[in-house]
Amino acid sequence: MKTKAKVSSKTLQCIAVQTGAAKAFKPGNRVVARPEWDKDRCVRCGICYIYCPHGAVVRQDDGFFDVNTDRCSGCGICHRECWFGVIGMVEEA
Repeated sequence: MKTKAKVSSKTLQCIAVQTGAAKAFKPGNRVVARPEWDKDRCVRCGICYIYCPHGAVVRQDDGFFDVNTDRCSGCGICHRECWFGVIGMVEEA
């Protein structure tokens, strides 16, 4: 015997407070902090390189990673994704 799946419908209600007020998100171009690696604790896994959305993390000749300051937006994703807590965000002067 086959049973039919029950489908329920719910109505979501919302109120437009002001029409035309939504704006597209545009991130700022002012960098507040830059990543800095603690090379004594870095295991060179490359997670920071993989997760950087701007391609700002670069591998150096010695196998460690560093940041290309021209490409870095200071978003801190590399800092948050580092499994070993090696990357710290240093405020810009």
